[in-house]
Amino acid sequence: MPLVDDDGRLFGVVNLIDAIVLVFVVSAVVAGVFLVVLDGERTTDPDAPSHMTVIFEPQLEGLEPEVAPGDRISIADGPGGMNVTDVFRTPGRNGTVVTVAKVAIGAGAEKPKAGPRHRFETESYAINGTVRQFSNQSTLRVDQTDVRFSATVSESRLDRIQRDGTLRIGTEAVGQVESASAYPIENASMYRIGLGVSLPTVRIDGYPMYGGQPVRPGVQHPLYLENGTVAGVVDSVGRLEPVGESTPTTVVVSLEGVSATRSDALTVGLNESHLGTPATITDLSSSPASTVLTTDSGEFVTASHPTQRDISLVLAVEGRRLGDHLYFHGAPLRIGRVVTLDFGHIRVRGTVVDFDGD
Repeated sequence: MPLVDDDGRLFGVVNLIDAIVLVFVVSAVVAGVFLVVLDGERTTDPDAPSHMTVIFEPQLEGLEPEVAPGDRISIADGPGGMNVTDVFRTPGRNGTVVTVAKVAIGAGAEKPKAGPRHRFETESYAINGTVRQFSNQSTLRVDQTDVRFSATVSESRLDRIQRDGTLRIGTEAVGQVESASAYPIENASMYRIGLGVSLPTVRIDGYPMYGGQPVRPGVQHPLYLENGTVAGVVDSVGRLEPVGESTPTTVVVSLEGVSATRSDALTVGLNESHLGTPATITDLSSSPASTVLTTDSGEFVTASHPTQRDISLVLAVEGRRLGDHLYFHGAPLRIGRVVTLDFGHIRVRGTVVDFDGD
């Protein structure tokens, strides 16, 4: 059979002109699809992150721009067409507020560099910030994190913490003190406190963050309460109570040269007056204090003091056992350690001479 018959049909079946037109149309369609695919690969990377996490610089409370989801935002001298998709605010240092935001990167836009400070702008505000990480998540990961803080505060500040343990930005509650303990220190009217705080944190670079700083041991965070601010240092993360196991403990403390007035103020059944698990006097004994006198012949002799007394206090305390050590008032118990005891109307310092933990 001839390739083209007398009627101009290809193989006697298809008109030759129709076949040429069909081949041209199919070739055009295939080329168009190929060009579209190439163009798509050039402008869109399906694996490229669609969002970035930005930490804005701290702003004074009440004066900070209200960064909010839905804000159209751009970077000065950089990419625009971006949208804020999520926001998280926490107190910062010195009465400031730190805002963390998720920002959607515009389709086909150049990805900003992480690390350097950028100037972010909207129609109503401009604020500096740092890009910390990229992801395909449109929301921030916000968790309630249990954190144990320690701080040194005055007696008046301790009273305020007892009255209200809510952490705030202005009138907005952002955290809560779930447990608190305190013990007196050598400095008169000062206390060392431990606070177990349930803290809202945002996870960035693998760490929970609060106030623009990581929440990890050794890092200081300002804790804004209704009645004042506490500069708390993180002791541990993931717990509200002090480390160690609660252990009933008996401690014997020796006081020397106590005046008659102060001696009379110490009685069996007296409790320390501070937060937490204070010591209770379960037994007490006293004897005249010793003093050194000089005789008429110039000799030194030991005699009983006419008014001062040496006192032995037996205390029932709730110690904390951690490994081989028993802790009381925040430090390991040992013979010879000097401790401060605060019974409200009287504060005394004595030396540990014996202890025993069940």
